[in-house]
Amino acid sequence: MTERIGEIIETSSFLFVGESFALNHPPALGSLLKVQTGPGEWTFGVVALGKTVAVDPGRQPVRRSKPDAYDETVYAKHPELEHLLRTVFTVVPVGCLDGGRMTQRLPAHPPPMHYSVYECDPGEVVLFSERLLYLRTLAAAQTDAPVEQVLAANLRWTHEARGRDEKWLHRAAMEVAALLQQDVERLLGVLYAVDPEA
Repeated sequence: MTERIGEIIETSSFLFVGESFALNHPPALGSLLKVQTGPGEWTFGVVALGKTVAVDPGRQPVRRSKPDAYDETVYAKHPELEHLLRTVFTVVPVGCLDGGRMTQRLPAHPPPMHYSVYECDPGEVVLFSERLLYLRTLAAAQTDAPVEQVLAANLRWTHEARGRDEKWLHRAAMEVAALLQQDVERLLGVLYAVDPEA
């Protein structure tokens, strides 16, 4: 079993929100995560946003360090911050595994509240990303982050997770180009952000 990194605290058919077990360390933007929804059943999703917020929405966090203080010392001197803040991440469901069959579409049901969120292992990333239909779902997602940046982050992250597979990256870039051909500015935003040499 891969590492358990968080727990679902909000869920819907189009997005779910997890709370990270590590303060200030959400999963990487664009990374592929999974949630077990039943015996042999998994929902896969792409991270579209990560943020650290106050536990109490009515209480805005304020600065705790002096200008010359090293950032990590804030938590050493003020351990109560871990009880005042939390790190959450938003995930776009893009596929599921059911009965040994991998599909790239929105699952019929959202993953349940309080279920665990896991990282995907490299083998799962390769298997899931062989088909590129999930990019269509991701490109149509309504998120708080610009969707073209989420797409670009997913292409970069998957390219690395697949061992810098250049053939896959070229194929994925062509798929995104077809999806965004009517919106040249958004397409260029994705392609410029994906350049592995940048």
